Amino acid sequence: MLDFNLLASLPSDTSLRPYQQTQKENIYKFFESCKSVMLQMPTGTGKTRLFTSIAKDIHKYSVRTHTVHRVLILAHRIELIEQISESVGQKYNLAHGLIIPNSNYFILVIVECYSNIQIKHNFSD
Repeated sequence: MLDFNLLASLPSDTSLRPYQQTQKENIYKFFESCKSVMLQMPTGTGKTRLFTSIAKDIHKYSVRTHTVHRVLILAHRIELIEQISESVGQKYNLAHGLIIPNSNYFILVIVECYSNIQIKHNFSD
């Protein structure tokens, strides 16, 4: 379980605009008491930047607490997936993978946030 108070205490993302930083803090606050949170923002206001900043915070949290957390990002258009992948990979330097099924309905982007715990798997099974 994520400690959203600890997430909120991480240093601010200086690439966010002040209204985006405020929204991010509000998201963390609402997650303390709600199971799900939805945020609507108009086109061009930086939703991708905002949620990739949250994914980066979760990565930092994972490293700090020696835990593993995953972030799943869903989008319904390839253009959005490309935008998200660029933001996650190039701007925030987070390892991620894409799952693009043969379907017109949805596309998945998975960002995995690992700590410095070594994960071993025996591939001979």
